[in-house]
Amino acid sequence: SVSDTYVEIVTRSNNPTTERYRICMEEQKKQEVARNELAATNTLSLTVGADRYTLMIMIVICLVLVLKVYDRQIPTPSVQDEVATKREIVTSGGANISAMAQVDIQRDFHKSVFEDPARPNNYWMPPGHIEGFNVADNSQNAPNPKETPLATDQS
Repeated sequence: SVSDTYVEIVTRSNNPTTERYRICMEEQKKQEVARNELAATNTLSLTVGADRYTLMIMIVICLVLVLKVYDRQIPTPSVQDEVATKREIVTSGGANISAMAQVDIQRDFHKSVFEDPARPNNYWMPPGHIEGFNVADNSQNAPNPKETPLATDQS
């Protein structure tokens, strides 16, 4: 950092060049002494320390979020284990339902890490709400005119 006296003396136009140069050299020596002292004690500068601690805090926050999402997921048996517990079923009509057909093989593909199993029906809005919105008339966009009933002669 630059001291106030340094700025004040250097900015004056009436100081000779040699005086300004001497002040600059003194200020550089002070800064070098401060840097050497920080290096000798392994003290980080404020910006380097802030960067490191910000990075550490962000990593911890991300790790906590990942662990919270992971802990919310309910462990279920694997597809192989579930198929092994099923048995083949023969219907009254003689059709054979295999054990593999009784298990949802793609159940893991329907999961989302953002879905909370403790509240599975927690939607932003109830299902079907958007479909029920009133919409403006779009007859200007419709390619075909509305059919009009034929006029009948009643004379």
